[in-house]
Amino acid sequence: MHRVSLQAWTGRVAANSSLYRETIEYVAGLLSAGGGFLLWVGDELAGSVRYFPVARQPLSWEIKRLGVIAAHRGQGLGALLMDAVHEQARSEAVQVLQLGIRADQPRLVSFYEQLGYALDDAVTLSAQNPHTIAAITMSRRLVK
Repeated sequence: MHRVSLQAWTGRVAANSSLYRETIEYVAGLLSAGGGFLLWVGDELAGSVRYFPVARQPLSWEIKRLGVIAAHRGQGLGALLMDAVHEQARSEAVQVLQLGIRADQPRLVSFYEQLGYALDDAVTLSAQNPHTIAAITMSRRLVK
C-alpha cells in the first residue's frame, strides 16, 4: 500500500505532500484501524485507496491517498476504487465519508462531485499538513 501510493503520487503532487514523510509503519497503523484496497490489472498493481474511522457523528470514515499508477490512468480505475470503499462502508453501516483534496489539486473536485461528494467546510480532517495551505474538504452521505 505504501509503495503504490508513492508510485501513484510521485510527480503528481508537490514535494511538501505529507505522503513523502509517511512510513510503512504509519500506513500499517491506518490500515489496521480501517482498511484499504489495492487494484490489480492483470498481474500489475494499478492503484490503491485507504480509509479509516474518524470521530464524527454519525459513523464516518475518512478516505485517504486514492491513487492510480500512471500507466493505468484514464480507465476509470479511481472510480472503481472509490466504489469499493462505498460498498465496504455500506456493509459496515458507515453513514458519512469525508476526504481532503490538496489545495493545489482543485481539478479533483469535479471527479469527487461525479461520485456524489459535495464541498463541506464542516469536515475536520484527521491530520492537516503544516507545510501546505488547508485542504479542500468534501463529504458524502451514504444512503442505506
